[in-house]
Amino acid sequence: MQKSISADYGITFGKNQAILDHLNTQLSSVVGNPQGFSPTMLSSLRTQAADTAAQQYRNAATGAASTLAARGGGMPSGVAAQVTGQVAAQGAQANASAQNQISISNEQQRQQNYWSGISGLQGVAQQENPTGYAGAASGAGNTTANLGQAAQASKNAGWQQAAGIIGAVGSVAAGVSGMGGVLSGIKGLAGGAA
Repeated sequence: MQKSISADYGITFGKNQAILDHLNTQLSSVVGNPQGFSPTMLSSLRTQAADTAAQQYRNAATGAASTLAARGGGMPSGVAAQVTGQVAAQGAQANASAQNQISISNEQQRQQNYWSGISGLQGVAQQENPTGYAGAASGAGNTTANLGQAAQASKNAGWQQAAGIIGAVGSVAAGVSGMGGVLSGIKGLAGGAA
């Protein structure tokens, strides 16, 4: 029984160890070289921010050009260029601000991934703790020993009951045989006719 439990435990330990080794490799990579957003996600966020800023710039430039055209070109020299320059600067600033926010979010995600990796490695270390394995193996051995003692006690109890029954039958037989002596004594007292 102990050998069977030990063999099952060995198989389970091997499978568990393979899973923990895989997790350890993956989590060590996360901790050793933490990343924020995936390259695809980061590229998508940056493209979307640039496209949005470009669209806002086009809308503002078109609005400014319409306003300047509606004035009929009666603006002092350089005013149209200044308005166009301000619109372009605001568009560039909006794009830079969006890109900066993406960089900050990416770094926050990187930090979160790093600490999640650390937490995962702590869980792997806890699972690989030899004290827990030793306790489980020792407990399995104790369980097997206790089951063996219980089985033997059960067998012994059966024999003890049988011995008790045999003893009781022997006492009854002795009593019956003793009764024969009593009966003989009674016959003798009664004058031999019984």
